Amino acid sequence: LLEGIGPSVTIFDLTFNRFGGTIPRDVRFLKKVESVLLGYNRFKGNVPTELGWLMELRLLNLTDNRLTGNVPRELCNSRRLNEPLLSGFGCDAILCPLGTFHPDGVATNLGGCRPCPVDIQIDEDGFETSNASPYLGTTKCATADFHVGDVDGDGHLSQREILLLLFFFTQGDHWGHAFRDWMDMTVPSCSLPGVECRNGVDVTSINLK
Repeated sequence: LLEGIGPSVTIFDLTFNRFGGTIPRDVRFLKKVESVLLGYNRFKGNVPTELGWLMELRLLNLTDNRLTGNVPRELCNSRRLNEPLLSGFGCDAILCPLGTFHPDGVATNLGGCRPCPVDIQIDEDGFETSNASPYLGTTKCATADFHVGDVDGDGHLSQREILLLLFFFTQGDHWGHAFRDWMDMTVPSCSLPGVECRNGVDVTSINLK
């Protein structure tokens, strides 16, 4: 797969092909690569630990393959990869774990990885079949819908999640420095600048002036 690719390449993009087999551990020789995009293929096996050795890597997309196991700690602990999502979602910002899904295969600002409920059925030959998500980075689930803004993946939009949607869809990053806490999901709704609440719980008005 890497034959003929020099170590000075900065973008390695094989997205939307039918490449199979395992991701070669020789990726460690791509010392200057900044983006590795291998999503929507048929790669199988584990995510190579060697990807975490690439010091210039900033963007990694492995979505919708046939990868199993866990995301290597070297990737989850990175301080530069897939930021700022990695800071907020941890390993889920690399790939959604087994048994979960997201339309993008990873947690994003518009929603976390949601559990895919298992639906076991008996086929015509008497064998059990399941819709469970057997791979990392799954993008679809037959028994659950994805709700934009569902950060915690529970299938419902909380008051706080709705406020985060408001921030993103109205370009909240241009509101000013005073409203930066709107992106921090650890800050409760009623503690956000410009938000007024009743009984310290229910939002009653928003003033962004």
